[in-house]
Amino acid sequence: AVARHQSLDLAPRCLDRCPGPPDMKTLRTHGSDLKPGKGATATIYAVAHGARESIEKYCHGFRRTVVIGQQPEEGYQAMQVDKLNADKYTDADYILFTDSDCILSTPVTPQTFIRYGKPMWLHRSWESALEQEGDAVMRWHRGMTKFFGIEPPREFMCRHPELIPRWLYSAFRIYCYETHGKTMAEWVETDKEFADWNMLGMYAWLYHREAFHWINQSEVT
Repeated sequence: AVARHQSLDLAPRCLDRCPGPPDMKTLRTHGSDLKPGKGATATIYAVAHGARESIEKYCHGFRRTVVIGQQPEEGYQAMQVDKLNADKYTDADYILFTDSDCILSTPVTPQTFIRYGKPMWLHRSWESALEQEGDAVMRWHRGMTKFFGIEPPREFMCRHPELIPRWLYSAFRIYCYETHGKTMAEWVETDKEFADWNMLGMYAWLYHREAFHWINQSEVT
């Protein structure tokens, strides 16, 4: 499993080896959830930099966790470049991503994200994306149209975690250079409407569709 930013489980007794509550002076949360308990008690789950308890608790069958840090001044574009070079940080055949605003709450294994021998990829209509995310999603639509030269048929950035085969990264970077004469880093730095998973998903949909098991999000219960 590869996690760009690791998850932090704030319930101090949910892991036997948990050292205790986090240092509130340095804690920076990017997402949180409250699970009601008995009576007046509740459990707080939060996502932050600095620990990976929930990954270690719920991920099973993965060889290791790789955490890639980022300095605040690097910005969102630099983060996307790191993601699209994930194959350079590990020699694993498949890389499972989770983002900094996600937290695992259910046990998962590599097979959780594979159907019929293929990694799953969720997609949705742009009407559904607009309904769920608002008008902001259209910047991704514009970015995909610029990059591929055609309007994107679907929206591919539906959920985390996402299981990606390592060969897809280098194939996508080669496509970028052969199509635009720019490295992936050069393109991303100049396009503020670039969205990593949408670009990677559309590339897979157009050129390697048979390698994935595609799931329409509207058909998922």
